[in-house]
Amino acid sequence: MNIYSIFTCLLVFISTALAVSLRDDGTSYILDNDYSTVVIAKKSGYITSLKLKGRNEEFLNRSYIDANGGKVYFSPSSSKVIKNTSSHVEVAFYDNYRSGSKLGLDWEVRYTMLSDTRGVYFSLTNTHKSNYPDTSYSEIRLVLRLKANIFITYKLKIMLLVLCQVLLIKINVLKWVQKKPVNYQMVKLFTNMITQLIC
Repeated sequence: MNIYSIFTCLLVFISTALAVSLRDDGTSYILDNDYSTVVIAKKSGYITSLKLKGRNEEFLNRSYIDANGGKVYFSPSSSKVIKNTSSHVEVAFYDNYRSGSKLGLDWEVRYTMLSDTRGVYFSLTNTHKSNYPDTSYSEIRLVLRLKANIFITYKLKIMLLVLCQVLLIKINVLKWVQKKPVNYQMVKLFTNMITQLIC
């Protein structure tokens, strides 16, 4: 009886810890799990926010879906939730061919997040029906432009870490060459503080 109770609690804890959720706030779908939060605009079908858990930092600058080098853009007329469980959420956007469209294609774009996914899956299906006009395209892209300062921040952290390590090596070398105790405690304290702040 006790073993069964413990096992049940453990299963509940694991399923809760690895859960994924899907919310609709009226203007966006919010896909969320233990690793990341992705926001997708219902009007455009584009990702508008990409954040990692534990970091209150926006990674995304902007995103879009296009064809032929920006001559045609994905423009959905509807969307719906395909699946919404604690382990798998999925939403779909539809841009069906209309008279005057630059491409004779139906577009179906899907975003999928699993409970153990460190991000979101993207898929695109194009359909050309027999009554649609002839069409062709050279490429179709999902473009995600990330914020430049994200990479600058990481480069700065690496540079500071390297500088701290160099300072500590120099301190140890000087101690060894001079063969006598040298009071470098303040320098070591400073480098250790910097290391702790940026790691």
